[in-house]
Amino acid sequence: MNTLIEQVKTEIAYLGYSQSTCKSYCEHLLKLSHYFNKPLDLITDDELNIFFKDPAIRKLSRASQKAHQPNGVCIAKPV
Repeated sequence: MNTLIEQVKTEIAYLGYSQSTCKSYCEHLLKLSHYFNKPLDLITDDELNIFFKDPAIRKLSRASQKAHQPNGVCIAKPV
């Protein structure tokens, strides 16, 4: 497993957080790594901004996705 994820696991255990918190944090870090298909330590600040602005990641409703598009046009397919 990624050494940064191992460090997070160690820190979470040290702080006394629950196993479910540890699992959640590590799953999100893996999701981030897979999203860019690169190790966590190579992901840039700009890439992090892209990741967190992605409506699919943020699980926004279609109405919210439309509101967050620069031109106001919804890019999601109609249901």
